[in-house]
Amino acid sequence: FFAPAHRDDADVPSFTHYAPKFGVNSRNDDFGDILVTQNFKMRKSLTINGVFYDETGLPELIEQKSGQKELPLWEKEIFEFIREWISEDPTVEVQTSGTTGMPKKYRVRKSAMQVSALKTLEYFGLKKGDNALLCLSPRYIAGKLMIVRAFVGELDLIISEPTSVPLDNLKTEIDFAAMVPMQVQKQLDKDAGAFKHLKKLIIGGGEVPGSLKEKLQKITTEVWETYGMTETLTHIALRKVNGKDKSDWFAILPGVEISKTDDDRLVAKVEGITESELFTNDIVEFKDDKSFMLQGRADDVINTGGIKVMPQLVENKIKERIKRRFVISSLPDETLGEKIVLVIEDENCDENSFELPELQYFEKPKEIICLKEFPETGTGKLKRKEIKNIIRQMENKI
Repeated sequence: FFAPAHRDDADVPSFTHYAPKFGVNSRNDDFGDILVTQNFKMRKSLTINGVFYDETGLPELIEQKSGQKELPLWEKEIFEFIREWISEDPTVEVQTSGTTGMPKKYRVRKSAMQVSALKTLEYFGLKKGDNALLCLSPRYIAGKLMIVRAFVGELDLIISEPTSVPLDNLKTEIDFAAMVPMQVQKQLDKDAGAFKHLKKLIIGGGEVPGSLKEKLQKITTEVWETYGMTETLTHIALRKVNGKDKSDWFAILPGVEISKTDDDRLVAKVEGITESELFTNDIVEFKDDKSFMLQGRADDVINTGGIKVMPQLVENKIKERIKRRFVISSLPDETLGEKIVLVIEDENCDENSFELPELQYFEKPKEIICLKEFPETGTGKLKRKEIKNIIRQMENKI
């Protein structure tokens, strides 16, 4: 989730210089080799829904599940990944979410995934016997890592269908869970009381909107927003969203080094996971060498009348006024080059219904456009480029 960050699995960064490779069998030639600095014993036993399966029992359970023709797809995918994890192959296949383009598949070393899992376990103080809720699809890195954390930390993996309301019908207290913003929003809207059964929650896979942050102040669950990406094997930084210690700044995990380019793009290196630096397209502001604030993405910048505008910063200024989901985008303009437009997820919206005094003259939308539904990736991230393409096609038809 999460990517994540809001970049976790929060718009996944695209890489402009170097991105690491996660194993010798990579399907993407743009990736380099991984550096593994720790050796782990591969544990092949696991507790699932309160039942312990040893090294003999777990393969038997997998075979049993694979023979069930009526097994739901989501459950089948979980056990397929568990089979892959306990196999002798030192790598597993992962794929990016496709936020910035076509999803890419490649192989990563299991030892690197264990490094990532250990960082999370240590940060949140998760110990043997604690439980973790898996309510994300194991097709993507966030779901895979929840399973790996259960193996590495000897946690009780509570598996649940990855629905929009993952806490419905939950019968047990949960120590740790990961969700995407949509799941959290839907669950709060349907039954906010269900969160009393959940101690710690990380949210990734998309930006946590201001309206959702407000609602999270009213629950007792400790909530963090994550920053990360498939290429770093989920989150490398966390930001507390609620409680007395909430913050606007993402704090990096141990073993993570950050810097930035001359144009303020984040650069990260992760011990035990990346061999070299990752150059992202995320524009950041640094508080110090351990924390940062996201400003937006370099490839989202709008040049209007010679002034560069970051859509996410404009969105943050007006998020309290617009209760529906929206984005700031742009359309071609003969005079300005690009004109700023406000795109609202709604079938009908009144273009005269918004006064936006918070914005400077060059930030104010010149047009309001309604879209019935925003395009998303499989992990729930908004596809900003696709939204821009759709509204341009709409403009051309007029």
